[in-house]
Amino acid sequence: MFTQPGTAGYSAAKAAAYTLTKAMALDYAKNKIRVNGVAPGEILTPMWENSYNSLPNAEEVKASVLRRIPLGRFGAPSDVAYAALWLASDESQYVRGQVITVDGGISAGVYP
Repeated sequence: MFTQPGTAGYSAAKAAAYTLTKAMALDYAKNKIRVNGVAPGEILTPMWENSYNSLPNAEEVKASVLRRIPLGRFGAPSDVAYAALWLASDESQYVRGQVITVDGGISAGVYP
């Protein structure tokens, strides 16, 4: 998880969502209820497009962000859906209190 200037409220809410996921996983484990989360990265959605396209230097900003994604592409909604599908499946039955980041590796660290 990382942040940027001018996003204190958003960043605090994001951190709260992470710890809420863990707390709820502990609270509901006795009822055999799994609580996990998905944290999407740069996913090509209409909201994402509108947000970036409203910038005066939209193409420059998109290119800059894309250069930092090790996978070399923006995510698709299906990338997030497949992570959520796995978490909802029996294959993830031993997974509790985790937030899976679906971001093409951008949060893994500095990428040349």
